[in-house]
Amino acid sequence: DNRQDDSEVYQGQLNARYTLPVKIPTFVQVGGKVTETSRVTSNTNTYDVWRYIGPGGGATGSFAGYPSPFVLYEPGNQIGASFTSISGGGAPPFPNRDALGALFRTHPEYFVRGESEGIINVSQYQQGVYTSNPSYDLTETIPAAYVMANSRIAKLQLQGGVRYEETRLESKELNPRSSAEIAAAGFPVDASGNPTTWAGVDYKYASRERITREGKYHNYFPSFTAKYPLLPNLLADIGYGKAIKRPNFNQIAGTRQINDTAEQVVTPNPNLRPERSEKIVAALSYFFGRNGSNNLQIVGGYNEITDQQIGTTLSAEEYGNTDPALDSYDFISFSNSSSPVRYKTLEVSYLHNLTFLPGLLQGTTLNLSYTRTQTSRRVYGAVPHSIKGGVSYRYKRFNIAFNGVWRDDSPWFQGTQNRYLVSNIKYDLSGSLRLTDHVSLYFSGRNIFEVPHRIYEQSATGGPDVIFRLENYGTNWTFGVRGTF
Repeated sequence: DNRQDDSEVYQGQLNARYTLPVKIPTFVQVGGKVTETSRVTSNTNTYDVWRYIGPGGGATGSFAGYPSPFVLYEPGNQIGASFTSISGGGAPPFPNRDALGALFRTHPEYFVRGESEGIINVSQYQQGVYTSNPSYDLTETIPAAYVMANSRIAKLQLQGGVRYEETRLESKELNPRSSAEIAAAGFPVDASGNPTTWAGVDYKYASRERITREGKYHNYFPSFTAKYPLLPNLLADIGYGKAIKRPNFNQIAGTRQINDTAEQVVTPNPNLRPERSEKIVAALSYFFGRNGSNNLQIVGGYNEITDQQIGTTLSAEEYGNTDPALDSYDFISFSNSSSPVRYKTLEVSYLHNLTFLPGLLQGTTLNLSYTRTQTSRRVYGAVPHSIKGGVSYRYKRFNIAFNGVWRDDSPWFQGTQNRYLVSNIKYDLSGSLRLTDHVSLYFSGRNIFEVPHRIYEQSATGGPDVIFRLENYGTNWTFGVRGTF
């Protein structure tokens, strides 16, 4: 696997706070921050193809000497499918990739590049050398500034402010030649206008300099919160604020493909705007126990999102095309939805530190929550019902936590109305050991029982739903050392 992702982040910030000389406790805080992120990704997998010519290898050989220990669809991870070959065998064998990787390092003479063996086609060469290398080359700069005030009037705690952010984007992209230009230069093309030789691919992508696309936008984010204790152990609070969700880098940067026959350009959209949200949340919290850390909380929220990011087909004018030769082409890209989507949420949560337990068990904590989400229209990934819960334990410098999440059937895949992710329960495990006041060991495991995603498609004729895709990403374990200085 030869996928690479290089990121560089530079950041500087300055904050100042002033307490006003008034009877009511009040302070004002201002600050600024600049963040610059440069990111270059590449993926040369389709070009980095090798043939094994060691013992038992070659054009007619096999990897029989390196079988994988992995068993497809072992017990506990079944989808009701079975594999049967003509000869009556079961699932096809898989080579052991770890063993082959070690062999590649210790005996490189056992492998030759697919380029010299003629097993890499023009499409693989194009993807590995150009269209996925780099996938994108982007610099994002975000200067920001804010002003905030905080005050207490008797029992009422108030805080409000506004934040200004400007986002500047600079994307360096390949500037491929059109099919007509490739053919005029004497390189053969297929019926869709794509070059059929490596030399033609080189001419398409490497015969002129990359182009730089720029975009920028700015936003103001007001926010306000108010908290008031109705009783010594009953707190009411309400908050309002605006926020944005910036586009993923691969939505605004990368390589575009021009199809002269279909008059289409498949391209990212450097002018894609961020999603904007305006949210109001109210909560009621009841605290109990000897130290007041146990609580029962009810939270209700309303969130309206505008400029939701969606895949779409745009005219040249809508896309912002600047090339006259492409004025009549359609641009298949990303755009922002013209209609807002509204979320209504209600969450009930419970947290209890079991300090009443004897001895070593006093470090045990239970947590449980239920969330109900409603949307004004179908939204990819919106979960109607979810339940989260867990138990954690702390003893001196050691702590460990076990948590689970159940999520209801939820819409899946943008642009389709009949596919959904089947409800599932996933469990996580995490822990840490503090060696000194400044150094800790930690670990975390996500989806420790390897529960898969089962995506189903509803029948258009009233028949039973059928499985569309099964995805199993296994367990993601992380181990590390954390230091604070």
